[in-house]
Amino acid sequence: MQETKLHEDLITGLKAKIKTLRADKDMFVKAQGIVQEAEKLSGEALKKREEIATMKAANAELITTKNAEVAKGLSGMIEKMKEVLPEGWPLINVGEDGSVFIGWQRPDGKQVAYSGLSGGEKVAYDAALCYALKANVIVSEFAELDDDHLPMAMEKFAAMDVQCLLSTCHGPEEVSADWMVVRL
Repeated sequence: MQETKLHEDLITGLKAKIKTLRADKDMFVKAQGIVQEAEKLSGEALKKREEIATMKAANAELITTKNAEVAKGLSGMIEKMKEVLPEGWPLINVGEDGSVFIGWQRPDGKQVAYSGLSGGEKVAYDAALCYALKANVIVSEFAELDDDHLPMAMEKFAAMDVQCLLSTCHGPEEVSADWMVVRL
């Protein structure tokens, strides 16, 4: 009887061990599936990273092309502005990050942002920008231009194919025949 009891206990122990081993086997099978799924997802992630790197390179190339085209377009506009500015030259620069600097380089070489220009410089800059943007008529208040720069600006605008109406509280001492003076 004791031997039967011993055998029953062994059978019960073996059944419990088999059950534990089957559960471990199931866990290993699931873990194997998880490992395979992780490997699959890792491969997909690698492909996505490669796609992103390709897209970033293409985007960088597009930004470079855009900046070159913008610079080319701006250079034409800057050249037109130079034709009528009394002195110095306009600056319009687009940085690689898309930032824009608008200003003026004075004859002494100093670069000044548009917001830092004097009233007279802004008047001249604005009129030159209108001209560069192909305005047919430029109406501007030139009172801010001093006695040296007003005649220079008038001379340059007179040489252009654009109608200018300039208003000022102090006219130049001499006015070329290209201008009609109306005093109020």
